[in-house]
Amino acid sequence: MSDHRNRELIESWESFRYHIKDRLISLDNMTRAMVSEMETLGVPQKLVREKLPDLFAELWAEVAAEQSEKYDQRRRTG
Repeated sequence: MSDHRNRELIESWESFRYHIKDRLISLDNMTRAMVSEMETLGVPQKLVREKLPDLFAELWAEVAAEQSEKYDQRRRTG
């Protein structure tokens, strides 16, 4: 990648970084509350650590597919 393109990428990333970080912090807080609830319900910490990454990955893939479908649909009709 050329230096110019790399700079453009970094500048664009930096302009969104704060917003992404803010949402990740919110997601982290929600996840901590969820894990606390799971522990209160007696779910072993080991099981939580083993399963949650897969569950998050599945959800991320689901959201990405749904959003791609929406975006592609809008591009075709717009």
